[in-house]
Amino acid sequence: MPLISATPDISQLTIETNEQRTSLVYYDEKAKKQSFYIDFNTQQMAYRLKKATLRNELLARAIGAKPRDGIKLVDATAGLGRDGFLLAWLGFNITLIERSTTLCLLLENALNRAQNNSLLAKTVGRIELVQADALIWLKENPAIDVIYLDPMFPVRKKSAAVKKEMTLLQSLVGQDEDASKLFEQSLTCATQRVVVKRPRLSTFLTDQHPNFSLTGRSARFDIYLV
Repeated sequence: MPLISATPDISQLTIETNEQRTSLVYYDEKAKKQSFYIDFNTQQMAYRLKKATLRNELLARAIGAKPRDGIKLVDATAGLGRDGFLLAWLGFNITLIERSTTLCLLLENALNRAQNNSLLAKTVGRIELVQADALIWLKENPAIDVIYLDPMFPVRKKSAAVKKEMTLLQSLVGQDEDASKLFEQSLTCATQRVVVKRPRLSTFLTDQHPNFSLTGRSARFDIYLV
């Protein structure tokens, strides 16, 4: 995924599709045309997937199950799709829910391109992408074994490139002001656990404390058993 070179002009975001990919096009602060797209075929992603195992990935451990268990797993805040793609690579069947129509188009195109990569085709086959408001979708689809939430949060102590990427993402999905409502709904729908990703040193998403947490170098996974 290309890095965002400058703060985008949110009012001028447009979708552009060509033979190679679907991109989000915008003009930076210098009025220069830029594009942004999701790509699971990058060397950076390949490096991460190559290292990933059920044992060494905190996210996989937070899920609390093995792929062979056949759990119903939902990522209710798909975003750029990286965590969901990682879980699918590790063998989980997963449903990604994204409410932003624009972001969902970018994700769909990225998955279609990854499908053409023989090393990633099986991973893509384990992913179901749904464009929906997760709060509504969960009410209509109860009894999900594990629900994963990665709500938007302020970006601190990050590189300029990451901050700009997150700025663009926030322009598409907002600040997740209903994150607490989605969390409460998830607790109602989940049959095993709800996993919430947070910055390593941040407070809990709500006043409710998790049963336990798994903490990494930059992120923390709070696990709520139900």
